[in-house]
Amino acid sequence: MKAITHFSDLDLTKEYTFSDYLQWQFSERVELLKGFIKKMSPVPSRKHQTVSFNLTMLIGTLFKIKHVEYLPLLLTCVYPLLLPKKIP
Repeated sequence: MKAITHFSDLDLTKEYTFSDYLQWQFSERVELLKGFIKKMSPVPSRKHQTVSFNLTMLIGTLFKIKHVEYLPLLLTCVYPLLLPKKIP
């Protein structure tokens, strides 16, 4: 696979892997959702902030119930994050 250095180099109809994502060398913010690329807006909307906060609270409660020690890392992660399908 040739190096991807611009968002415009991507085929938005193609399915990509997390390994592909890690090799991209462009500055645009993107998400890989179920194998497909979505461009992220530069600034989260108020609705996004509200949904994000509510999800953080729900996930935080679940992790406290399960006594997971890495909750602070999860909530402050700024790097690509892969969540397990099932929390042990």
